[in-house]
Amino acid sequence: GVCYNTSSFKKVPWQYEHALLVSKEIAEVNLEQYRIPGELFFDSKNVTQSFPASLREQVSLKAKGMITIYNAYGTAPQALVATTRFVTPDGKVFRIDRAVVVPGATKEGNTLRPAHIDVPVTADLPGPLYNVSSSKLTVPGFSGTPKQDGFYGVIAEPLTGGFSGERGVASDKDIAAGKAKVAELLKNVFKSGVFERIPQGFVIADGASEITVGKITANKIGDEKGSFTVSGEASVRALGFRESDVAAVLLAAAGKENSGKKFRELRAIYEKVSPNFGKGELSVTIKASGVLEPTFDAGRFRDKILGKRITDIRKLLADETEFQDAKISVWPVWLKKVPSDLNRVIVEVP
Repeated sequence: GVCYNTSSFKKVPWQYEHALLVSKEIAEVNLEQYRIPGELFFDSKNVTQSFPASLREQVSLKAKGMITIYNAYGTAPQALVATTRFVTPDGKVFRIDRAVVVPGATKEGNTLRPAHIDVPVTADLPGPLYNVSSSKLTVPGFSGTPKQDGFYGVIAEPLTGGFSGERGVASDKDIAAGKAKVAELLKNVFKSGVFERIPQGFVIADGASEITVGKITANKIGDEKGSFTVSGEASVRALGFRESDVAAVLLAAAGKENSGKKFRELRAIYEKVSPNFGKGELSVTIKASGVLEPTFDAGRFRDKILGKRITDIRKLLADETEFQDAKISVWPVWLKKVPSDLNRVIVEVP
């Protein structure tokens, strides 16, 4: 025979409100003091937008790009000051944009393996003739010294941007409007998918994040199509906490007046959110609502009724205050006692 028991528990509606402290300095949940661990998250994004330039002017632009500087001279590093000249075989001069230290070559037995470093350069003169696609460059400053063959540059990727002629040029009004538009884009860039890098299970409450718009720069001279660009960067920092930690605090609070119960439903909203990003702290008020029901161990209950008379079990269920309704189904119908074989007894909880 099979005894089949189903029951529905009495549900208790529950509401609660309490202040909570979140901090990156807290290691574990403190149920008594309403303190939970926090995590500080950071992200940054760049935005570049093109706008039509309203003016046309004669402009002269210098080619720019990257060169690779090699040290095939010795194992000692070599410092080069900003504006150090590098020259192509046909006399075109390029200057490095910043000071650099070229690493020392490495020695493998009697062989010297050259070291290298990539450095940005700018053409000495404007115009398209300086848009050089490839070349080996010498260093005039080392001419006539033992280093003249040991240090050299290589243009591996074409240098671009050299131009002389008429181009679209942004007016002050163009630039102001472009910067305003980019600032707006930067503020909105984190609105959707802002925290895609945050692990699952974390909450970022409204007001627990801060967006900072960085410097916005405009390239006044436009491209061949008459468009100029405006670029900027925004960063966001946010204080997050785990949903499971909040649930633990709320369950402990509910348990003070409702022992032996668990949440059937739980919803929480966060108000009065006040972050201190310098300290990595966040104060927040939790407003929670939910439904509690008894914690029920189906296996333990089954063990309790094994071998008992059906009439005794019906009385047990009737006396149990936590059950809203319960029923026993038996087969065959004339069965008087619950089987002692636990494999023939099923307890179901909806």
